[in-house]
Amino acid sequence: MNTDRHRWGIARMILAIAVSLVSACVGPAQDEAVRTAYEAHVAASALSDRTEDEATATSVPTPPLRPRPLGGQPPIPLPPPPPPDPRLEAARTLFSDAVRAFEFEDWATALDKFDEAYELSPRSAILFNIAACHERLGDAAGAIGAYLRYLAEDPDMAEELRQEVLTKIRELEEQLDVDEP
Repeated sequence: MNTDRHRWGIARMILAIAVSLVSACVGPAQDEAVRTAYEAHVAASALSDRTEDEATATSVPTPPLRPRPLGGQPPIPLPPPPPPDPRLEAARTLFSDAVRAFEFEDWATALDKFDEAYELSPRSAILFNIAACHERLGDAAGAIGAYLRYLAEDPDMAEELRQEVLTKIRELEEQLDVDEP
């Protein structure tokens, strides 16, 4: 019995500290909810003969803490999101169509769709895909041009990728040299 009083004394001290800390961060309604939840947790776990896992499984969860607005004023609502850019949406659709065509090895269609997507949303990664299409179509000069534009438009690319692209360009230039009489 003496152990139970000691536990309750410790639980009350912890509760008093928790309430004083929490009251600085939340409103009065949540103070009461936190206090009630904590007391239920202490009663369920500290005075029980059950194991800690059993006590934790049946204890009442503590509600999440929400900070009070400063100065008692209502919170400022977030502005509505901007409307989607129709050009960007069209570029995404064209890009998806191009990837699908590329997967089906329809290089000409993929090239056309990648070109259109790049016109609407000029992102350097699309140039890599354009170069790959030119390469698959056997157009080494077109692939080299797209790879060079890719390198120029993305100066911050990883060095490993840059070296890979430069190697690809050298291989394509060798192809051009062999193809010319």
